[in-house]
Amino acid sequence: MDFSILCVHRVCAVYASLHMDMILSTKVLLSDIGKLLALPL
Repeated sequence: MDFSILCVHRVCAVYASLHMDMILSTKVLLSDIGKLLALPL
């Protein structure tokens, strides 16, 4: 019982960190695209 709870917590933690990395990389990507779009203007 305790082992399964630990596994669930581990999976949730890994998923949360991956999700945060995706959000951060998306923000960086969007800002880079914004800079590229702002260059011709």
